[in-house]
Amino acid sequence: MGEWQMVRVASNKLQYWGEIITYSRVACDTLDTAVDAVAQGRANVAPDRLPWKTLLTLFSQCIYGGKIDNAFDQTLLDCMLEQIFTAKSFEPDHKLITRYDGEDALKVPDASRRDVLLDWADKIHSTQLPSWLGLPNNAEKVLLQQRADKLLKNMLAVADDELAFATVGEEGGEAMKPQWMAQLIDLAGLWLKNLPKELTRMKRTVENIKDPLFRFFEREVNLGANLIARIRADLVDVMAVCRAEKKQSNETRALISYLQKGQVPTHWMQYTVPRETSLKEWLSDLAERMKQLARVASSASLRNEEVWLGGVFTAEAFITATRQQVAQTNTWSLEQLHLHVHLGRSGAKDVFRVSGMQLRGARSLGGNKLELSDEVTSPIDVVEMAWRKEPAEGAKLPLYLYGERRQLVASLSFQVADPTSTVIMSSEDYGMAMKWAIVASIADLAQLPAIKSFGSWLAAEITSEARQLGTQLILEPMPSLVTNVLVGDIGGNCAAYEKMHKETPGVQLVVHILPHENSEEYNWMKSLSARYGLIRQGILLENALTHFEGNEKTEVLRNIIQWMARRSAELARGKAGHEKPFDLRVGPDEFLVKTKPGMINDAMVKTVVNGVLHGTDAGDADSSVRVAGLPHGMSEFQVASIFRNLSVCGVSIHADEAVVTLKNKFHAHQAAALYNKFQLDKYHHIEVVPLSHAVKEQIKAV
Repeated sequence: MGEWQMVRVASNKLQYWGEIITYSRVACDTLDTAVDAVAQGRANVAPDRLPWKTLLTLFSQCIYGGKIDNAFDQTLLDCMLEQIFTAKSFEPDHKLITRYDGEDALKVPDASRRDVLLDWADKIHSTQLPSWLGLPNNAEKVLLQQRADKLLKNMLAVADDELAFATVGEEGGEAMKPQWMAQLIDLAGLWLKNLPKELTRMKRTVENIKDPLFRFFEREVNLGANLIARIRADLVDVMAVCRAEKKQSNETRALISYLQKGQVPTHWMQYTVPRETSLKEWLSDLAERMKQLARVASSASLRNEEVWLGGVFTAEAFITATRQQVAQTNTWSLEQLHLHVHLGRSGAKDVFRVSGMQLRGARSLGGNKLELSDEVTSPIDVVEMAWRKEPAEGAKLPLYLYGERRQLVASLSFQVADPTSTVIMSSEDYGMAMKWAIVASIADLAQLPAIKSFGSWLAAEITSEARQLGTQLILEPMPSLVTNVLVGDIGGNCAAYEKMHKETPGVQLVVHILPHENSEEYNWMKSLSARYGLIRQGILLENALTHFEGNEKTEVLRNIIQWMARRSAELARGKAGHEKPFDLRVGPDEFLVKTKPGMINDAMVKTVVNGVLHGTDAGDADSSVRVAGLPHGMSEFQVASIFRNLSVCGVSIHADEAVVTLKNKFHAHQAAALYNKFQLDKYHHIEVVPLSHAVKEQIKAV
């Protein structure tokens, strides 16, 4: 009975795949027959004699598996079934679910009576987590997100239908006309304005026709050109009919019906898009696709183009074309080549770069390594694909065309980090990541996109390398602000830093792209970062564009990490405090002091807080809280970031404890009320307790 309860859980969660899957009563009867054949009329049968292989085959290949056409989904199903339907499930110490209720596992009771097993099954939590079957818990979020999107689209469609029945009278006694006609004229005009008038086709030569990439993009451009011509002609006809300049035909009547309902006409739909895609979304997406095709059509080197993979009409054909080109260039056979991927920019020459991709249930650690994540999606700036003779090692993960997971494009190999080997932080959920910004002193604005990509790559590499060093240094994946300044413009630099301070006050690190060595921008960066209390990191433009090509990357990254650690310590301890009035401290004479070895006690805390930080009586201890349970190696800045919504005046750290001084006792009250038992990551819950007995009593009263 315990096994059948798990079957009910499985049937609820299989909606996470591309299709909702059900099972028939006939298959269940087959299972009963198989069990009866082994039992031969006996009431009890040894678990190892049950027909487990038959059960697994029926579940995997008939009840569920018969309707699964995706190899990755089939693998997931097989893993679930093998975990649950095994003779070990009847052993007293076997865990059906490792984490059933907190850290407690779910086990089958040591009982043989049917009523006892039924009672046990009925007491299993009605709220069943996807993690019970090995799925990520955010699977429910994905389903709910998809349902919410569908609901909103349906509501908008209903609103549009209601408008279609509205009528408007015109002067002169003219007949009442539907309002949707006037709206459709305006919409058609807007769509014609957003779509290109035509798409320049690629020119064939004797040489380029031999290139698989050219042949692929030629087909793409031709399809786009034909589609744009057809759409523009249809929209012009629709506008003419609505203006009574042209008679309706069956074709225009059907076209108007589609447009009025916000649906994409079937003869426009010449490539795969997600179900429930509205007309507005489809046309907006098409306009972006046309921009990419126009850029590619005029490209001097198709090999070096960064391709939006979801923006091509046939993504599988693009990957095939890259494989064919590598095989043709090196005179290798296609069967010898294996696809290797690298997340981020490495500066390699023999790669194809694609963008517009996301990770689900995982986060990049840089390069080819991933770690599990509770976040629904994690953005990827760029993915580098390379075809090599060496087999790609690691876990095979599916690459789907869209989030609905219906069309498989390719399978990619990744190295997956051991979830127990490192502390997994979630910057979005827990606010632990450092905010940063980019100031680029460049003469050519066309270089700005490459600099943005470099910044994202650098943030991922620093975070990954810091983990290897055991340092709690995490940068947000994307900059909070990117601004460019003309070379030699001191006024522009001052304005950029002031803008950063006013618009993104949470920024702690500024990455300044310097035009060349010994530039004036370097001195301006030092002065302005000190003025606003920022950690600074200068990068030469040449190194940014090449991702430190020609340098030892690991050494460069470790030097940056060491400098950031030193600089953050300087800011937190108050070194040269008169130069930077915008850091953690309040007042020109206050500074932070680290505690000496030994346990923190109230007497020592009061001495530090009141005598050293403030120079006042013991009453000011009301504004301080003790924070326990911190990850080892956190800096004062990272501790202060936990309370970023409050006014932090100082932080003092010892081991996994800290004393945080806030602006007043009201902020201390809020800190304890909001952040006590706060989950920083998967392994750390902090305890925030006021030092003042009076504040403690106030919290209890609330």
